[in-house]
Amino acid sequence: MMLPLAALALGSQLAFGSPPITAVADSPPNLAVDQNCRTQAKHTDSLGGGKDVFDSSVASCMRSEHTARDKLRSEWTQFTPATRERCTATSTMGGMPSYVELLTCLEMDKQARELEQRQRTTGQRKD
Repeated sequence: MMLPLAALALGSQLAFGSPPITAVADSPPNLAVDQNCRTQAKHTDSLGGGKDVFDSSVASCMRSEHTARDKLRSEWTQFTPATRERCTATSTMGGMPSYVELLTCLEMDKQARELEQRQRTTGQRKD
């Protein structure tokens, strides 16, 4: 009995601890960032300040996450599927998903590609 190639690939990734293959959608993933913001606020609150500082930190974090999410929605298709998949996996590692991390990863990759292209166009070499 022959297993389909996709099943073999997935099985080998599971056996060797590699992340599973994920489909890349035409829109950013839906991330539950509220727990991430609460965790960050707890670290801030550990320095003192009480409930008001905690609430303010959570609110500030959530604003940043929503701003990044909105920007991702408008720019998502500008990034390559491979980059979107890699950055999504990176930004959700450890159970603390972040639109800010996802956007940063995508923008850094895009800037690196642009720099590489400029260097090729102008004949500069990377050392």
